[in-house]
Amino acid sequence: MRKLAIASIFTICALVAGLSTANAQWYIAPTAGINVSNISTNDPTPGLTVSPLIQIHGGLSVRKQFSKQFSAQADVLFSQMGAKYTVAGDPDVVTDFTYDYVQVPLYINYEIPFMPKNLVPYRVKETFMSAHLQAGGYFGYGLDGSNDLFNAIDFGLALGGGFSFKLDPDDKKRLTVGGRYLLGIPDFNKSDQ
Repeated sequence: MRKLAIASIFTICALVAGLSTANAQWYIAPTAGINVSNISTNDPTPGLTVSPLIQIHGGLSVRKQFSKQFSAQADVLFSQMGAKYTVAGDPDVVTDFTYDYVQVPLYINYEIPFMPKNLVPYRVKETFMSAHLQAGGYFGYGLDGSNDLFNAIDFGLALGGGFSFKLDPDDKKRLTVGGRYLLGIPDFNKSDQ
């Protein structure tokens, strides 16, 4: 079931990418990175500490440019999230909880171009780099499914920023490096703990 869901999502993304390339204001790009995720808990177990896990994510990003500064962006990502639970003892008991999600973040981007005439006078005629700020929300669905302890549905707020570098003079290829913070709104745990 999980493989079918992932294959379906990437097929839909590929179709959207094929249809969207006809309009020059649409940009399609692969995206990949790491997640640093954590789960907060009220578990009263003595000696319990919860620490973040570093996981991976990847997928496709679709961006619609409305003006030089503003664009809307949607991603479809396979994302691994979770946390590390450690109970102090002799020896310590360490358990990694990892969950696979499909996430769809939606953002409004604000781009701030760096003007080269201010950086390197008379050498570069066009902007080659810009900073960007992102704000929006996200929706996620757990591919591991829900059970008596955990919810499969996740959604929340998203903020981010980073830098974009032009890779060609026509601005059809870019390398973007950035970071995002996702704040989940619903409780991950179904129980009170």
